[in-house]
This record gives sequence, C-alpha cells and structure tokens, in this order.
Amino acid sequence: MDLQTLTREGEAAWLRLKNHLELSDAFALCFIFSAHSQVVELFRRRLAEIYRARFIGVQGFRKEVVLKVILENLSQKKEFTDMMIQEARIAANLNHPHISQIFELGLVEDRYYISMEYVEGYDLHQFISRVRERGMNVTDPLAAYIIAKICDALQYAYFGARDHSGTPLKIIHRDVSPPNILVSRD
Repeated sequence: MDLQTLTREGEAAWLRLKNHLELSDAFALCFIFSAHSQVVELFRRRLAEIYRARFIGVQGFRKEVVLKVILENLSQKKEFTDMMIQEARIAANLNHPHISQIFELGLVEDRYYISMEYVEGYDLHQFISRVRERGMNVTDPLAAYIIAKICDALQYAYFGARDHSGTPLKIIHRDVSPPNILVSRD
C-alpha cells in the first residue's frame, strides 16, 4: 500500500471514530494531538489558539498541559511556522521556576503545536481585575513580590539560560505584558 492510500484510510478511520464517539471539535482536535484529551479552548491570540488539555499516559498517568496551536490560516506561512519553531527551540532550553516548561513541539495535519506546562491561576491582567472586583487593591508588598519574580525570570533568560553546548542564549522577551505573566495559585 502506498503512503497516499494509507493516509486516506487513516483519515477515513479517524472520521468513523470521531462520528462514533460524537466528539466535540475541541476534543477531536486534542485527540489528534497524540495522547492529549479532554481539551478546552482557553483563548485565541494573534498567532495561536491556546488550549488546556490533559495528557493521558499508561497506568493512569495524567498531566494537565497547555497546547499552543498555530492558527490554521497561518499554518502554511513559513514566516509564522518558523517563529513557532524558534520559540519552542529556545524555550526548551529554559529551566527556571518562574518560566513555564516546554514539553513538546509537534506537527499534526500541517499545524504546529507546542505542549507546555499548565499553570493553575490567572494571567496578571485577570489577577488584578479579580482583586479589584472584590473591592481590594494589589498591595505594594505584593506588587513588589510579583515584579521581583518577573525580573528574576527575565534575568535568568538573559544571563543564565544556555543552549545544549553551554553557549549563553541572552534571550530578550519581546512581549512582557500582563496577559503573558501568569500568577499561580501557589
């Protein structure tokens, strides 16, 4: 059997399975992303859709992850796929308690995705909004603590992060903004 026939049969089997299980589109998308399941779309950004998913492995192993999936309309544009690949390659070298870990860069049906650490909590914008909704303010000591943790992560990315050969990466984050800063429940 040739590759084209195998691909057609695989797609047909997937459609039968999808119809049989009556999967939602989000769940179906997650199902095709390897062993991820129970996916929920969190939000959509300029370049990617962000999903919360559960990785399911053998013997009941489960891990909450985030899937960052390049937007379908950008998946055929080399400029954008190269950006996602570069982001994953660089981020895979980062190992710091205040930087989300990258687990996997994958490609399914011409769409790149990054599987990364799920941080339970809020982005900084949501966090400040929730504090204000309760009629409170972020205290100066709490604001200073959050800023110190952000600076610690940025300092590591520039001065401490190294590639596999030990060369300093000197990473400069191009979008340090409240939606890109996560405040965990911890």
